[in-house]
Amino acid sequence: MHRAPATLRKAFTLIELLVVIAIIALLIGILLPALGQAREVARETVCISNLRMMSIASINYATDNEDTIWPQFDWLPLRYRLTGAGAPGGNGFQYGKGHLYEYVDNVDDIAECPKNKRRNLRGETLDIPDPFSNPDTNSISGVRFDYTMIGRIQGARLGNTSRMAKFTAHDRYGPGAKPPTLIGNDTLVEVLDGIPLFVEESLYLHNDGVTDGLWGNADQMTARHRDFGMAGFLDGRAGRFDVPTGKDPSINEREDFDCNDLYALGSRGWVRMEPGDVNNASNWRQRPFGWLNNPKYP
Repeated sequence: MHRAPATLRKAFTLIELLVVIAIIALLIGILLPALGQAREVARETVCISNLRMMSIASINYATDNEDTIWPQFDWLPLRYRLTGAGAPGGNGFQYGKGHLYEYVDNVDDIAECPKNKRRNLRGETLDIPDPFSNPDTNSISGVRFDYTMIGRIQGARLGNTSRMAKFTAHDRYGPGAKPPTLIGNDTLVEVLDGIPLFVEESLYLHNDGVTDGLWGNADQMTARHRDFGMAGFLDGRAGRFDVPTGKDPSINEREDFDCNDLYALGSRGWVRMEPGDVNNASNWRQRPFGWLNNPKYP
């Protein structure tokens, strides 16, 4: 009786091939979400690292300048029209000095969130090599930076022990309505574990249209990192920041968190960081340089 050589292997049947394909497909289905999540975690890690370097840079500046954080108009080389705020003759244009450049070598790298990559709402990226090199550069696409400074923190001293909180009773007010300037009821706010200095601003509100490097008034934080925002703190830390948001990121909804929801604890209660005057050419008088060292109402 003739037998097949022992070295010959039996060919796969169609059913066996289908089983192998099904197993491979199953493994891919299991691994791809895990790989996607790992990629997102890596982006978040880089984002946190960027914010931490920016916070440390501001601390290094402060140690060289009477332990105070840099002015809100001078941390990046941008152009502003200020009234009586140190501009020549009290009016006209004044250039920020770009203090971040003095303490960080790769400013153009750390100012870019690895997830957004300085894209605008149309997905266009900034098309100039160094977005900080010229304050007058108006690119036709993209945004200059994904991170912005909370302007009212300017002049804060290192070791500042002021308590800050975010407003949480949004259901008491309509969409876009500002919360009270002064709050005496602690149940309306949630106390933060530090003083935020840099945040990721929402493209919709308003980093796509007003790329001024400052976070104030109705500016919102983005929640692009798995429904969280990112923040750098005055003590050099950086990490996730819980950002309450509505269903539509393009409009200011009742539950959305914006800069008007930030408060500092003063002698009379919780004082809103943003004054009633929304004009940045004049409202600095109500929250002047160093205001956070002794928060006062109004």
